Amino acid sequence: MNKNILTHITVLSLLLLLPVIFTYANPPAFPTENKIIFDAALSKHGQVLFVADGTDIKAFSFDDRNLIREFSNEHTSQIMSLSVSADSTLMASGDRDGKLVLHCMKSGRSLHTFTVHEGIIMGTDISPDSKFLASASTDNNIVLYDLSKMEVIEVFRVHADHVMSVTFSPDGRWLISAGADGKIAVIDMKTKKPRRVMEDLNFFIRDVAFLHHGQSFITVGDDGRYYTWRITGMGNVQMARSPRVMRHWITSINHSTMDPVFVIANTRGRIIVMAQFSQMITNIRVPVNTILLRPREDRKIEVIAATRGRGIVFIDASDMKIRSF
Repeated sequence: MNKNILTHITVLSLLLLLPVIFTYANPPAFPTENKIIFDAALSKHGQVLFVADGTDIKAFSFDDRNLIREFSNEHTSQIMSLSVSADSTLMASGDRDGKLVLHCMKSGRSLHTFTVHEGIIMGTDISPDSKFLASASTDNNIVLYDLSKMEVIEVFRVHADHVMSVTFSPDGRWLISAGADGKIAVIDMKTKKPRRVMEDLNFFIRDVAFLHHGQSFITVGDDGRYYTWRITGMGNVQMARSPRVMRHWITSINHSTMDPVFVIANTRGRIIVMAQFSQMITNIRVPVNTILLRPREDRKIEVIAATRGRGIVFIDASDMKIRSF
């Protein structure tokens, strides 16, 4: 081969590798012992980031990125799901063995341990009034707990496959679940009974999030679209399907508590912040397990990704590419 051609190929190869080399060489903003992080959660005002780092939970200050507390010795298998109460007094963590722990944020100690599930706990959520806790598992069940009595209220067997996510509505009126069976269940928190089970989708539904006003929620899954569902006070639900926005499975969705803005991420590391008239796009080139929007009063957009391979990745939206509609 001609020596000049070989030199050009070598230089070109190095140039193509440079972005990857520089990206991975940068020290992480929130250092963890594990590169695979399945879940993370933020305090109400986004001042503290909680990270499921193997069998421990690390709490980082956002102001200086310092580690301020560790929650240890409660789990013996990898933590898969985290949730923090609206008043930042409680935290729930679920692991691969089906163990669910409720933590006191002030003392750092566990308040109670639940061992109801027989599968991996894929999702947890604490109700807005901190009275209830819900968990979703690969045993196909949703469990609802009374936190005043530390006991199980109900086990919902409405899914025929893994339950991937559960979330309470902002007013605590509804509990929504998303499953690998393509079903979405709407549970009435007044009666503690399922109000409706929707079977409109024939693919994995991986995550669900309510929009800031609480009258609509969005689901994402393996068809690369997001679906907006409008829910009425009587529990009736109407669906609006979006255009396909990603080519690969969408794994996570999170919303802004202040604006009609949400963020989605997929198995290839593509992240899209969806605003009213534009999108902001970036690609971190590793699968994203959980995506978060940090709440800010100045409405600046900051994104946190729990990844499979790069630990926690922090993204300032000013570094993302903007595409207007």
